[in-house]
Parts: sequence; structure tokens; C-alpha cells
Amino acid sequence: MYHNHVMTRPEWGYLYRSERNITNEKGKTIEQMISSRMRVTESYHYMAFEAGGKEELGHTKKDHYNYVTRLKMEKIELGDAHTFIDTIQGESEKDQDFFYNVKLDSEAMLANIFW
Repeated sequence: MYHNHVMTRPEWGYLYRSERNITNEKGKTIEQMISSRMRVTESYHYMAFEAGGKEELGHTKKDHYNYVTRLKMEKIELGDAHTFIDTIQGESEKDQDFFYNVKLDSEAMLANIFW
């Protein structure tokens, strides 16, 4: 396909989706920063500083926020079901008449609860 103008500026190349990614190493670094109570913006700016600028980091601030959001959602998804099961298991130990049954799906995710 022929274009009679430049499609985008070369200095914006770091913003292309195909050029952005959060590697496993970067992901672990982000997780450690967040678990040490560093704010998301602070962790992004620190990583950008260490990389030599946001253009050299390899992902955008939005990618950074999305990664942290996915981490939080994974914790919630795993934690809520386990917390609930622990609670009803504790109830059944206290009260012999308390009955519950938990059904998991093929991916070991909580599918049904009866109590």
C-alpha cells in the first residue's frame, strides 16, 4: 500500500501496541513494588527513570495500571472463594448439624455452594 505521507512519527514508536509488553521480570518487579505499598504511579515513574525514560521502558502508564489491576483481580478471585469456604468449614466444626457442599468446575473454580 502506498502512502504519500508518513503514517506516524518515529519518536512515537514506543507507543505501538506491538512494541509494548511487560516481561516476567518487569511483572515481578511491579508486584514487589506494589506489595511494599508503593503507589502505582510511583512504581511506573521509578521504572521509567531506571530504564532511561518512558520511551525506553517498554510499556505505557496505562499498561502498568492494567497489570496492577489484573493482579488485584486475581487476588480477589482466589481469596473470596477460599475465605468463604474457610468460614463455612469453621461453622461446620462448631455445629455438628451444619451441612455444606461445594462443587468445583473443571478449572477448579467455585461453581456451586449448598448450605
